[in-house]
Amino acid sequence: MVGKILKTTQFKDRVLNIEFKNTKKSNALSLSMLDSLNKLLLNKKNISNYSCIIFKGYKEGPFCSGADLLDLNQDKKKSVIKYQKKLQTVLKNLVSINIPKISLINSYCYGAGLIFALHTDITIANTKAEFCIPAVKLGIKLPKEQIRYLHKKNINTFFLSDILLSGRKFGAAEAYNSKMLSMTINEKKFKTKCNIYIDNLVKNKLHYMSYYLKN
Repeated sequence: MVGKILKTTQFKDRVLNIEFKNTKKSNALSLSMLDSLNKLLLNKKNISNYSCIIFKGYKEGPFCSGADLLDLNQDKKKSVIKYQKKLQTVLKNLVSINIPKISLINSYCYGAGLIFALHTDITIANTKAEFCIPAVKLGIKLPKEQIRYLHKKNINTFFLSDILLSGRKFGAAEAYNSKMLSMTINEKKFKTKCNIYIDNLVKNKLHYMSYYLKN
């Protein structure tokens, strides 16, 4: 099972949903999934038909548990370089898309999954979501491009340095208070309030950053 990228639409085909499906590995991003993502993101003519893109884990499961470690098992140094190169290409193409890109984070979001989510415009998380970037614990060095991009965002500098150097886990409240997340929503209201937010966004996409939700 190498995982799949599932594509659906909602709100009368105005919203493109992208789901990470690698259920046996908590929706880890495999190399083949990165290839599929890249192909999809490069099809800008098709993407321009939508008001926004939503990224989420399969069927309201974890957003992503990080890189698929099966892709990193053999000749670790070379496999990490290969993986990071593909991921960086995906991130570059993701950022270049000029419609709102939203990550809906249910449960947990680790490593490559969190790096991906932070390259979208808006990150909305369940209040019980958990995060980490464990690269340092795995002996993996993050590419300079990724670190530079994260430092350009409005994330608390001390917090960002701490989580990158320690690889520790942290919750949604800490992430939100450190300006890593756009908003958090109670788990019981998560799906409903996300749909309200997205509906408002597609009706007035030029001002999507002005929409906020109370927890």
